[in-house]
Amino acid sequence: VLATSIQAIAQQAPPRPMQACASQAPYGFPRSTRPNTTEICRTAYALSHDNSAKVATWVVYTLTAQHAIGCLPRINAFAPDQSLQRGQRSELADYANSGYDTGHIANNADMSWDSAVARESFILSNMAPQMPNLNRGIWRSLETAVRAWAFNSGGSLTIYAGSIYDLNGDRRIGPNQVIVPRAFYKIVINNVSRQSLAFVF
Repeated sequence: VLATSIQAIAQQAPPRPMQACASQAPYGFPRSTRPNTTEICRTAYALSHDNSAKVATWVVYTLTAQHAIGCLPRINAFAPDQSLQRGQRSELADYANSGYDTGHIANNADMSWDSAVARESFILSNMAPQMPNLNRGIWRSLETAVRAWAFNSGGSLTIYAGSIYDLNGDRRIGPNQVIVPRAFYKIVINNVSRQSLAFVF
């Protein structure tokens, strides 16, 4: 795992300009009310990172029917976000022995259509501490259902997801005091039918 993480850091491309992610967010980027955030555009998703909480307030991406059936093997290349300064980001040590999973917001299986895209899904700015029974249970079941919906749509889905937390009241983990969100949300929009679903766990 350590060798994989070191390789992921070495191969980490710098973020793109936010306008390059406009196609991932056809309904626009959410406006963050948090005072200390950094917007980041990756190849297949965009996010707003709360530099005080060390988690994403929102992540957005568009999943096509073709990409929903990507089948590259999972690589577990977890790595800190090199575009964020130390002290403003989470590190692998924050999650170690914490009892929490390093939970994807934009999940890896939705990104498994390209090796570089899949690797970027493991950057820690796209993670938040999740209870194992959530991350490996209903959250994972929803991810699987969304991929099926994307495939059956014949078009694409746009997904907004993120963390719900209180900077002053919620638990923190690790040396960098990464906040443990009290809930997670996901909004799924069918870009063909304009149907939408919203979930809070």
